[in-house]
Amino acid sequence: MKWVSWLFVIAWYAMVTLGVARAEPWGRDDAPVTIMVFSSFTCPYCATANKQLDQLRRKYPNDVRIVFRHFPLSDTAEARRPHLVAAAAQAQGKFWEAHDIIFGRTAARTDIELIGSMTVGASSIDGGLLRAALADGTAARQLQDDAAVSQALKVRATPTFFIDGLRLEGVQEMATFESIIDFKRGATAARSTVPSTK
Repeated sequence: MKWVSWLFVIAWYAMVTLGVARAEPWGRDDAPVTIMVFSSFTCPYCATANKQLDQLRRKYPNDVRIVFRHFPLSDTAEARRPHLVAAAAQAQGKFWEAHDIIFGRTAARTDIELIGSMTVGASSIDGGLLRAALADGTAARQLQDDAAVSQALKVRATPTFFIDGLRLEGVQEMATFESIIDFKRGATAARSTVPSTK
């Protein structure tokens, strides 16, 4: 029924609007397309999907905003560790730097190894602030917030995408992402060129 679909879209926009304040989106606030992805740093399918999102970030730098939601595959320390470290980096506005480092790693690492890999080179992530956000519960609260959003949207697997409310589960073809984004960009452009009746 149409009203059910509209209720879902309204709920999705509420989740994005309320959650963005706690998340660190990539892209412009006024981007015409928002992609919310529920992902796990230890999921091989998510690693594949992340490469696709990287391509979208390069192809649509002004048209796409990406909101990452933490969805660890389990409650084990190994599954949660990279998410906690990335969430701790978010506390200093460095989530995407940490995100790229973690997805680019070649093997599972301890907290110390992950933190060490982020505080060298050009990432400029402060190790002391990172440890503080891990210790005071800031990072854990971010994971709790994202878990609440995933439950509200009935997310069950990774990766799961919501593109302006349109749900896609699992790894997708690049052409699928591009066709949806191009369609929504066109719709936004069309609305912006409609002459005012006032």
